[in-house]
Amino acid sequence: MSMIQPAVDGSKTITVLGNSMMPLYRHGDRLIVSDQVPIAVGDRIVVESATLGTLGGTLLYRDPKCIAVMLGGKSRRDVTVDPADVEYLGRIIWASQ
Repeated sequence: MSMIQPAVDGSKTITVLGNSMMPLYRHGDRLIVSDQVPIAVGDRIVVESATLGTLGGTLLYRDPKCIAVMLGGKSRRDVTVDPADVEYLGRIIWASQ
């Protein structure tokens, strides 16, 4: 999905690689993601998981035992992530399109 670069304020700049997230995001789009902004169901998020890699999509559900994400793109599928496996979780706060 991405090439990640840390930003000055703790947010991350992500460049989308490939078109797996179409029609939400295209190859070359840049996303600003922050883990300092509250996240609610329905928000577009990025999750970095030790086992699943970097995932982008819409938050469906979150509790202490499970994070459910609907992955964007043509394959539209739901994925669950164990919170213990999460290395980074942030809300997409800006996208160049």
